[in-house]
Amino acid sequence: MKATLYLLILVTLLSSKSLEEYAKELPKASFPGEHIREFVLKNGMELAPDKRVAKIYRKLLKEWKYRNDPPGYDHFSISEELMKRENLEGDCEDFASVLVSVCRVMNLKCQVALGIRGRAGHAWTEVFITDDKILNRKLYFRIKREFGDNAKLVYRSDGFWLQLNPENTIKQYRTSHTIDLNGNLIEIIHREYSQEK
Repeated sequence: MKATLYLLILVTLLSSKSLEEYAKELPKASFPGEHIREFVLKNGMELAPDKRVAKIYRKLLKEWKYRNDPPGYDHFSISEELMKRENLEGDCEDFASVLVSVCRVMNLKCQVALGIRGRAGHAWTEVFITDDKILNRKLYFRIKREFGDNAKLVYRSDGFWLQLNPENTIKQYRTSHTIDLNGNLIEIIHREYSQEK
């Protein structure tokens, strides 16, 4: 019953389209083009993948201007089109689309998570870290040092994921679904727990 209620709230918040239709936008929206590839190549080629993602993430956070879609018109904008603009701007789906494109160029497993808080919905990018059941302490502190408070580690049935969010508000949202790179909507039915120290 609770999952059905969350789905209903998300669909209502997102638009008149179904959540499945919304999820199907992600593969096309996050397909990396020339501008995304160039952006990735210019930022930290010499760095290890985690440091490189952190550098690109900080750069996007610094340059991004948050702008809501009109009510009832939430969608994933085409990341390549966003990167062509003089100013980087958009809402949470747009930021997630760009960050997923970056991860795709870097061959990193990633997805978009959807969450709710009351009647508010939110989307953010998640990057897969490891399928280990316990996160190595050294790795945990390295990730925290690189990403700071704008990221959160969570464990799910398939392993640890790093949640990246432009608004530093992830802790306020309950993850209800994820969208994989094929546009499949996956309901989160297990409990998450955070490995915060």
